[in-house]
Amino acid sequence: METVAVRLLLESVNQDMNNISNEVDKLIIYCKDRGAIITADVEKMCVSQVEGKILEMIDALSAKDGRRVMALYEDLVYLKHPYRVMLANVISNYRRTLKVRMCMDEGKSFVDIVSILEIKEYPAKKNMGLAKKYDYNRLKEYVERCNLADTQIKTYVMNEKMAMDMLLTDLLK
Repeated sequence: METVAVRLLLESVNQDMNNISNEVDKLIIYCKDRGAIITADVEKMCVSQVEGKILEMIDALSAKDGRRVMALYEDLVYLKHPYRVMLANVISNYRRTLKVRMCMDEGKSFVDIVSILEIKEYPAKKNMGLAKKYDYNRLKEYVERCNLADTQIKTYVMNEKMAMDMLLTDLLK
């Protein structure tokens, strides 16, 4: 495994041994035919701890599992993940899910979607699963709610924490 790839892997999982083990196992399976793990493999296959929690939170939102949403949200706060960045990640995920929904409606395959949207396979699978749960209009409405929260922060109508709290509450309805 390249030294740069090792550093990137450690950065993406915050040096948590359980996450390192899971990600290394995933990389070994992915690269078994080649015999070496390079930086591009880590970039393609590994999801950062924060991104993983955001994806889990989006899944919990779609399942209307308020307890799980709040537990993940508290984890992100504990990791000192800034509210504005959390909001940006949630917005990005819903926008990407909307784009995935559009591609699915056009009959695009998984491989096509990954290529068109230039995203990693794991988030693409998560977004496809989420996109299957909602129609285009519902996802568009969620993106608009996210954008409203972002606007409220930028125009000082709400502080970052309050806007994030309100958005999560709104998306759980």
